[in-house]
Amino acid sequence: MEPAHGGPGRAERRADAGADADADADAGMAVVAALIAVQDRFHEFLPRALGDEPDALHQLRTNVRRLRSVLGAYGAVFDEAVATELRRRLRELGRELGTVRDLEVRVQVAEAAIADADEAGRFASDAERERVRAVLVDDERTAHDRAHARFVERQALPRAAHRIEELDRVLAEPPFSERAGREAAAELARLLDREAG
Repeated sequence: MEPAHGGPGRAERRADAGADADADADAGMAVVAALIAVQDRFHEFLPRALGDEPDALHQLRTNVRRLRSVLGAYGAVFDEAVATELRRRLRELGRELGTVRDLEVRVQVAEAAIADADEAGRFASDAERERVRAVLVDDERTAHDRAHARFVERQALPRAAHRIEELDRVLAEPPFSERAGREAAAELARLLDREAG
């Protein structure tokens, strides 16, 4: 079953890209195969993150970072303008996710701290514990819920759909540069050295 925002035939493209990368051993198809593997996880976690499922936002953010990292290190196998724009769009999504995720983590940390303090008998009464919870957890949870609602609203905007369509299009019909046709191991090592140096 394809995720809600996935493009048609993504599984077939993944299989084709993987086969082409193995058979041809060129840099472009190796990068596409790596990006498609991460893209599949992105599409898996996007609807879950929109539904605010546990850990989904973290997983989606992680996969957005991975997409950006692969494009950052190996984007030279693509048309430079296309790779740069795609990274910019993914960076924008990463920022949106970061805002919500930071609040999610603060809620989790506060809940754990209150549970530890309660277990250690540090609260004079249940009322004191609930006052602390109201300040440390409830306010943060309200902020998280508002931020998550804004995130969901943003993902319904045309620019969010265009971002996903652009990612799917680039991987379905890669706008390769001349470097893409070079032998994968040597070219990708050169690109990685350039990124690291």
